[in-house]
Amino acid sequence: MDFWKWLTDVVPEVRECKTKLARHTTKDAELGYYIGGSDENLEEWQRIQRKPVFHPCKYVVGFRGVDDCEARLVGVYQNVSGDTPQPQTAERLLSDKRISEGLFAVLPKRGEKRHYYDLHKVWDARDLPEPLIIRWSDAPQGAMAWHQWADKNRKEIIDGLPR
Repeated sequence: MDFWKWLTDVVPEVRECKTKLARHTTKDAELGYYIGGSDENLEEWQRIQRKPVFHPCKYVVGFRGVDDCEARLVGVYQNVSGDTPQPQTAERLLSDKRISEGLFAVLPKRGEKRHYYDLHKVWDARDLPEPLIIRWSDAPQGAMAWHQWADKNRKEIIDGLPR
């Protein structure tokens, strides 16, 4: 089944808005342990980006990388940040209580400025009876494009829905 068709049936408001898919993985062991700990930790990590990759998105669909070519749906988030967020250091984000001490402790290059996105979860994948898995790409090198426009990059649901 086509993920975009399924998504627009489940969360119809994404149909008319700019929506990005984001597949999160990391090769950094300490950070990987942190974001691998829970979906909440992954959501916190998703909010801070080195570049303004979620502008001008209205919605972000978050996934956790499963293997080289697959991803598990975590949730759908509304971006309520407004204009492109101004980059700030991790120290500033911590002092403003936008990130936790746990994430701050494992961030590589803490002094590097990052864009903070105020993402509100509007749909939670935990509401599904089993995890929803999509094919992110057919080749491992294709999985490197970790954020993609949802309507232009169709994904196939390969597990988690009745056939």
